[in-house]
Amino acid sequence: MIYLIIGLLIIALTYVDAITKDRKFSKYTSLFVLAVMLLLVSLRYQVGTDWDAYYDFYKGNRSTDNVEIGYALLNDLFSGLGFHYNFFILVLNIFALTLMFSYLNKNGFLLCVGLLIFFSDLFLYLNLSGIRQGIAIAITCFSINFAINRNFLPFLGCILFAACFHGTALAFLVVYFLPRTKMKFYVIICCAIGFLLCNLFLESISEFITLYTIKSADFYTSQQEKIDNVMNLFYVGIAKRSVIICVILFFGRKMFDLPNSHFFFNIYLFGFGVYLSSYLISPDIGARLSSYFTIFEMLLAGKLLYAMNNINNRVVVVTLFSLMAIYKLLGYMSFETYVYQTIFSTL
Repeated sequence: MIYLIIGLLIIALTYVDAITKDRKFSKYTSLFVLAVMLLLVSLRYQVGTDWDAYYDFYKGNRSTDNVEIGYALLNDLFSGLGFHYNFFILVLNIFALTLMFSYLNKNGFLLCVGLLIFFSDLFLYLNLSGIRQGIAIAITCFSINFAINRNFLPFLGCILFAACFHGTALAFLVVYFLPRTKMKFYVIICCAIGFLLCNLFLESISEFITLYTIKSADFYTSQQEKIDNVMNLFYVGIAKRSVIICVILFFGRKMFDLPNSHFFFNIYLFGFGVYLSSYLISPDIGARLSSYFTIFEMLLAGKLLYAMNNINNRVVVVTLFSLMAIYKLLGYMSFETYVYQTIFSTL
């Protein structure tokens, strides 16, 4: 229930944000929302699919060494110093959410709608469970300004740093080479051919990647994505990812007058292509790889609302995003591993 309460709070703030279009209000409101999210993730106890795995790793009960060096070093440092596990989680999420705020603040216009999208999906999926990839995505988001300014070495450094927390972050390197302007027809054709080849390649290495992320793969097949339901969830995923594209094409063409909008839109489309070409091979691959790119929906939604002059249209769009967020939150609330309890319940 706490997820829905926080979601409704963010929705209310998003309506105010969209109606007023006050960027200063948006900035301070987003800081408040991030503080609430930080408390939620840091005070949890036995919440998230991967809680037991990460907690056991912190306590030294290691059933696997398949953990990237960056996370392992931090884990061993905090554990060796005797810090409580929740303090470790707090520090990690201060780092990750600070990078996310920097990413939004530097590139966004209205921020609350982006945080609503983030909270209702990737935040719950990663920050409350897949911690390492949550950190990796925050770092890759932070790196986008180096890509925008074509500073390749700092961009590469960020990606390599992110890969120290989750190896899949290396996929984000392709962003540097994506078009910054509206894609021409021949570029779209080349991308389509590329995704077809990617589909064949991923099919050949899917078993390796699934073994690399075995715990998440188990989660998909045993809880979220029953084998006989994969196609249905694939279509739901397509529908959810198509909403921002349809809304932009219908309401928000002026959005492309704002800085870097074409670039962010191309990144999002690339992530959509990754999802389409890989999800049916392995839901784990499709969800993990595409998330590095589809997270740019956070920026696109805020830019879209800011570019819309008609207040009624802005309210309609916020309502659409709000309904999607509630749908996602209700989904997480149905999972036993996401039943929320705090560390105070252990006292």
